[in-house]
Amino acid sequence: NAFGLRLESGGGIPVLTHFPGLGLALYNADTTGVTPVAPLAELAPGLQPYRFAITKHIPMIMLSNATYSAYDRANGAGWSRAISETLLRNQLGFTGVTITDSVSGTAKARGVPSPDLAIAAALAGTDMILVTGSEATTSAVYDALLAKALDGTIHRATLAASYARILALKQGL
Repeated sequence: NAFGLRLESGGGIPVLTHFPGLGLALYNADTTGVTPVAPLAELAPGLQPYRFAITKHIPMIMLSNATYSAYDRANGAGWSRAISETLLRNQLGFTGVTITDSVSGTAKARGVPSPDLAIAAALAGTDMILVTGSEATTSAVYDALLAKALDGTIHRATLAASYARILALKQGL
């Protein structure tokens, strides 16, 4: 908490990373399709740091690239509505900004195009999409997200909610 307060006092934004936790991961979720296989009871202790940080009003949480089959068998946390909305927002009460871990590395490891993961993250309600790597990848992700916003696939209400959270975060700087 003191570290986060110090960051904020200097104009930084503290971000709690890799929700809902990577303690059970055996490999790097950015370079390998990681799926910690554990029941909810075994994952529950890993939520404690997030619960505490949420009570202290942590402004931003990064979602992991790992897939947690106890919450969502098919999707990594960054593009899982079950994790980003149901668990983090509804059950734990987080109201701040969410961001994916880099979709670029995990997309390559999973054999999925980065734009597809970015779209899935936006559809899941994740506020910000982190893209690393080439300018071409960044442009492709931007173009894909814009197209899905314009054609209504990504609902305006979802975009407006993310926009409001991001603006509130910026105003708090």
